[in-house]
Amino acid sequence: DPSHAAELSLSLSNPGGSRVRLTTIDNSLSSHQSNYTAVDLERYQVAWSQAIGEGVSEFVAEFVDESNFYAAGQIQPIGVPLASRSWNVQGSYSGALTADDSLKAGFRFRQYEEQDLIVTGLLPSQRVDLFGTGSTRVNPRVLVEYGLYSTLRDGSLSLAPRGGVVVELGSDWTASTVASHKVHQDDPTTLY
Repeated sequence: DPSHAAELSLSLSNPGGSRVRLTTIDNSLSSHQSNYTAVDLERYQVAWSQAIGEGVSEFVAEFVDESNFYAAGQIQPIGVPLASRSWNVQGSYSGALTADDSLKAGFRFRQYEEQDLIVTGLLPSQRVDLFGTGSTRVNPRVLVEYGLYSTLRDGSLSLAPRGGVVVELGSDWTASTVASHKVHQDDPTTLY
């Protein structure tokens, strides 16, 4: 197969605040040498955003298929698959609830499949992230931030509540502090 590189990017938007972007990449590097392994990378992504009320909703879906893209050198690192496929899907909404309150919430999903790997299972095959963050202005110079991040990955669960305070000291200065604590639980059946 001959080497080739192709890329397409298309973006459409309308005055109502909706935007769609399509991006594709197809790269292949091959050689007629018998000891050379072809390198391939295909990536397809669709992204959509829409203004809704005082906020914005966004959605992205991506598929990546690669062969020897990360392990095509003379020395192959342990744990890097010869080929892999992944699906990534994420969505979020962010907006102002009131003049002093804002909210952002969303999710991320990743499905990963490694192929031709000597030692399998080093990378998580599925991951789901859910998050929600918010902020409230308690006076013109003080902003309180709060949120919760959670991750479900191959049978393990992590939760990380988070809170913080931002103080505006002047037109060019701010001071902030953040506190967070992560709680992690593994499923013993997925460790071996």
